[in-house]
Amino acid sequence: MYNSNFVTTDGKDLARFNKLSIAQDNADTYLVNPRTLTIINKFEPQIFGGDTTTITFWKTSSSMNIARATLGGAGTQNSSLSFGGDSNANTPRTEKFDGINWFNTGALNIARYSLAGSGTQNSALSFGGDSSPARVTPRTEKFNGTSWSNTGALNIARYRLAGNGTQNAALSVGGDTGSYSPRTEKFNGTSWSNSGALNTARSLLAASGTQNSALSFGGATGPTSAVTEKFNGTSWTNTTALNIARSSLAGTGTQNAALSFGGLTSTYVNYTEKFNGSSWVITNGLNIARDALAGSGAQNAALSFGGLIGAYSSATEKYYYGVFKNTIQARIFEGDTGNTDIVVLNTSDEVINMSFKKDISISLSSNILSPTYQVDEDIDLRTLGREVLNPDGVWTSTGNLNVPRYYLGGAGKQNAALSIGGDSSAARTSSITEKFNGATWAATGNLNTSKYELAGSGIQSSALSFGGAGNLGIPFYAITEKFNGSTWSTTGNLIIPIILLAGTGSQNATISFGGDSLGTLMVNLTEKFNGATWTIVKALNVPRSGLSGAGTQNATVNFAGETGGGAFWSGLTERYNGSDWFISGSLLNIARALAAGTGTQNNALCFGGYNTDGNSGVTERFNGIAWNTTGNLITARYALASAGTQSSALSFGGNTGTFSAATEKFISNGLYGFGDTAMFGLERFQIRY
Repeated sequence: MYNSNFVTTDGKDLARFNKLSIAQDNADTYLVNPRTLTIINKFEPQIFGGDTTTITFWKTSSSMNIARATLGGAGTQNSSLSFGGDSNANTPRTEKFDGINWFNTGALNIARYSLAGSGTQNSALSFGGDSSPARVTPRTEKFNGTSWSNTGALNIARYRLAGNGTQNAALSVGGDTGSYSPRTEKFNGTSWSNSGALNTARSLLAASGTQNSALSFGGATGPTSAVTEKFNGTSWTNTTALNIARSSLAGTGTQNAALSFGGLTSTYVNYTEKFNGSSWVITNGLNIARDALAGSGAQNAALSFGGLIGAYSSATEKYYYGVFKNTIQARIFEGDTGNTDIVVLNTSDEVINMSFKKDISISLSSNILSPTYQVDEDIDLRTLGREVLNPDGVWTSTGNLNVPRYYLGGAGKQNAALSIGGDSSAARTSSITEKFNGATWAATGNLNTSKYELAGSGIQSSALSFGGAGNLGIPFYAITEKFNGSTWSTTGNLIIPIILLAGTGSQNATISFGGDSLGTLMVNLTEKFNGATWTIVKALNVPRSGLSGAGTQNATVNFAGETGGGAFWSGLTERYNGSDWFISGSLLNIARALAAGTGTQNNALCFGGYNTDGNSGVTERFNGIAWNTTGNLITARYALASAGTQSSALSFGGNTGTFSAATEKFISNGLYGFGDTAMFGLERFQIRY
């Protein structure tokens, strides 16, 4: 196959592939001569340098939690802030965007709509707006990343105004005081001062740039306006007008590299225009036409969110411009046919980062980027091994634990795991620790204190155990122990003794959450460990015990558990950003407790558990947005433990009605077996985002 555009992210040439055929089984699996590539991560499109071919497009992203119009915005494309707005009433709602999802954060002190904003996600400014029934307000508030505080008010109360700049060097432009306003004011971090007025008084306009180098465009002057003006720090001068007159539009960028999008003509529109310092050029429009929306970011990396589409909208879209490489990280399945045409680039870990560029076609309706490559000949994969793929992930049995247990802790990777403590007898509690080498378990140093219903984190040679219960459930422990690969040693205790808790992270940077405390079932307690001591931090939104988690100390996700109050089994999902927990919009498909979890915040795996239907073998994958079911455990169990990643997990122990030693490996979209089913090389494949 001739393919000079198939390269690795580290620049290695794949010309050594004498024959290359890529066959798509589903959105997550590809065959290459005919090694199975299991997708580990998919990345945002990134600009690929050294080429002059460019494309522009808007790509739909996760929606805001609350649909709103006439809201304010600040920040960058992947670190944005939305605040205020109208959602049937003026709202103080504030949400943060991390490039994937929106999370609620501290609300405005005064609910307002038709306000303006400036600054960054964690250092923003909101000003003006309508705070009905008080109507037009000069209110100005500063955001510190967590909460809003009042600061010096505008000299003239306005709403439907525009803003730009930073938190302490902002510019407020135009607006409505009961009539169209040309007013411009500068903010110095404490107070506002009047500056040169617009040449054309307008409301419902947009602005971009800095305090002393700004651009204003569009708006309403009675009819819709296309007027564009430049500000030099003192006065405004007219420049080339928008191609399409619009009001209630959004904008971002700099004075000489601005982007305008959306708005209202006689109806809401999707028009997008780019400004190069002297003229506007129409480019690809929004996927969802909207007016009264907000924006943030740069000209070639913008974010649009909210607005009106005849109803309040929560739509979020990202704007891309450039030559893109579409990157996937893939793991080559271990059992290939040994074909000599196969080149393995990273033999140590068999992970390849591949980038595909050029020939990119865009399908706005499905939001699929489809790099297309022609092959000299279609290679019939039957001649290369007749592999048959399972359409989902597969669990396979491996060597059992030496001591059957449930309510145990786990740590490590799929082929280097650690099982910790648990319930192994009528006495309930155990100090047993075992190491897994990918095939068998072997005993190692025991815990200093026998426990079950505990949690674990870290890796096989550097693990942490914390919480749990003693003999027959008494006492509840706060005891924390560190494992060095052979022995356990005590360290700083949890602040509150807890059982049936969950935790994620490394030995010296762990987070624990939920569980039962003595006298209080289902707590929302969260504690962080720094290697020596625990500190209480922001609590869960919903108290739960018997829950699961995945991720790191400052980027974790929790799911499932028991909530009591009639609902009992939970499918709830919460995400933690290092300072606060946010409820995710997605629930597990099967609500349950005492399941196991592993992976990262945006690539998590949940399996096993217990609910009204009894023991569960259900396995679900989380992509940061939604849960989807995949291949079930072979042995349905609850109170089991886990190790590994979403695509390479290990389950061990648990209860099937009795103590279980079952150990199973999960391979995401792995090789299922050999058969007569033919798979043919394709002339195109798709990477789904």
